[in-house]
Amino acid sequence: MSIKKQFGLIIFGLALALGSCGGDDDDDDDDTTPTTSLTYSDVSTFINQHCASAACHSAETKGGNVDLSSHTGVQTHAAASATAIENGTMPQAGSAERTSFDSETSGKANLLEYLKAGAPE
Repeated sequence: MSIKKQFGLIIFGLALALGSCGGDDDDDDDDTTPTTSLTYSDVSTFINQHCASAACHSAETKGGNVDLSSHTGVQTHAAASATAIENGTMPQAGSAERTSFDSETSGKANLLEYLKAGAPE
């Protein structure tokens, strides 16, 4: 084999090797959890008024076997709670909590942001 062919193969091999060193540039990772500066103390009053009330998800009633009266309970059910709020199944239609919940748009927005971030402490 001539020196030109050998040199060409070496250059081709280096180009191939260096081209594969870039790693995974796939920016379609949906595994990232949003972040928030909100804490449980920022949303706990809203949760207690609209979610963990005596008629719904308190420690005593545990509606749907869900207790949202503590940070642990909220964190455990954060993803499901965010989904239920977004699709309109919680608070339940016709409940007093639903009427006041829907009217407090900033509190609702904060709660959703907090829940989507995994309910940090």
